[in-house]
Amino acid sequence: METIDSDAIHHVRDAFIKQVAAKHRDTLLAIYNRLNVKVPYRFEQQDVRRRALMNACLEYLSVLEEDQSIQDLVWTQFDQADNMTDQQASLIMLTRSVRPERDKALEQFYAQWQDDALVIDKWFTVQGAAPAADNLERVQILSQHPAFNPKNPNRLRALVGAFAGNQFHFHNKNGQGYRFLSDIVLQI
Repeated sequence: METIDSDAIHHVRDAFIKQVAAKHRDTLLAIYNRLNVKVPYRFEQQDVRRRALMNACLEYLSVLEEDQSIQDLVWTQFDQADNMTDQQASLIMLTRSVRPERDKALEQFYAQWQDDALVIDKWFTVQGAAPAADNLERVQILSQHPAFNPKNPNRLRALVGAFAGNQFHFHNKNGQGYRFLSDIVLQI
């Protein structure tokens, strides 16, 4: 039986996305800037589509980690967002790597939304799904966070479910992702 090298698949996919972003950087940035208009937040189809395309462009650009102007743009969107859609989208981008901005954004997001259980579920999900190199360690720490309750199904799904769906880390060849999940199952 032939095995599938899931790490190789992810590396190839990431390299492809990075090539697309690098080749089309100026076009993606122009589209982002055109769509990034400061208008009062409205939950209308046209505005939802505009934000979705704008965030898709920034997500592609955000993989250009060596491009500081793009990384600054991701932080600016997070810091100045007037709606959760844009703030959460940029938070996801900031959690891709181990950078000081990531921790600052996660702390700021938690402080802003700590009284809204559904949004804190999103906060846990973003971190459980993050591809950053220290993901498992962060998830283990988060499983001890005062806001985490393994007996709360939504909170459990938010963190542990997101981690179990994290193809970058859950299926790591070292088996630690499986060990973590089995420990949680035994704990419950």
